[in-house]
Amino acid sequence: MSIFKNPDLYPTPPILAIKMLIKVKHWGKIKIILEPSSGMVDLVESIKDKCRHNNVDISAIEIDTHCADMLRGKGINVIDSDFLQYNGLEQFDLIVANFPFSDGDKHLHKAIDILFSGEIVCILNAETIKNPYSNSRKDLVAKLNKFGAQIEYIKNAFSNAERK
Repeated sequence: MSIFKNPDLYPTPPILAIKMLIKVKHWGKIKIILEPSSGMVDLVESIKDKCRHNNVDISAIEIDTHCADMLRGKGINVIDSDFLQYNGLEQFDLIVANFPFSDGDKHLHKAIDILFSGEIVCILNAETIKNPYSNSRKDLVAKLNKFGAQIEYIKNAFSNAERK
């Protein structure tokens, strides 16, 4: 499948995945991880590599059937197909995500809503935070401020990526 058929799919460059996983504060407490918009498996592979010596369950959600099949082929538990419609009962300790660029605010809202206790480390299009033109984005910025979220803007994060 060509990544260019999906305008929201930007595979996570390995160096960016490493930067994300370094942000996780409590690896010792993490038993269940969710990658809710897995795409081309890049980020899940980095998570698996990081957790290879720990007893951690990794689950994924992926809307694209081809990508979901790739995940299953790599031994990843795919628990649903549409993160925004997901209503499972699992309680995750960590959500790691490279959300779709066009509606990352909705995806991060959902991640915040389903995480009872734990951490979220994600990639969002910077404009989602810098340009809160919609009520959804305004509400997200307010939530992030309320929770004391650490936000880092990384210039050229995708400059050497498969998709710029």
